[in-house]
Amino acid sequence: MKTFSLSILTILLSAFTESETLGQDYKNFEPPEGKSLLYVYRPSVAGAVIPMPVICDERMIGSTRGKTFIYAYIAPGKHTITAEAERPATLEIETEAGKTYYIRQKVKMGIAMARTDLELVDEAEGRNKLNKCCKTPKRWTPKEE
Repeated sequence: MKTFSLSILTILLSAFTESETLGQDYKNFEPPEGKSLLYVYRPSVAGAVIPMPVICDERMIGSTRGKTFIYAYIAPGKHTITAEAERPATLEIETEAGKTYYIRQKVKMGIAMARTDLELVDEAEGRNKLNKCCKTPKRWTPKEE
């Protein structure tokens, strides 16, 4: 049992250690002309190893895990952001070109799986929490088109 627990701990620590170096360059992006920048971050370690796909307008933009974030450049306008879990969470937002938006993903335990909730937060809170997270490693995100 000790060996099994130690193996799990080693896997978790290696995943978070690898992701530490992947986030710094991605936290200070500016959206390209005519686009909005969307960050979805998961600041808690609750359910850390459980990936939760995040979808914008029926297109997957990545998966989050505990203490990680994903980002996407999106067209200005109305969007539906969905996080998949035991019960999907949905957030409707309207974006403007040249602006950055921060969505906090909360995770709590459900009956069979983890549950999630999405909340649009202001820039000050978003930047503060984002700086405590790491970019989701490439192997956890879908291929870019």
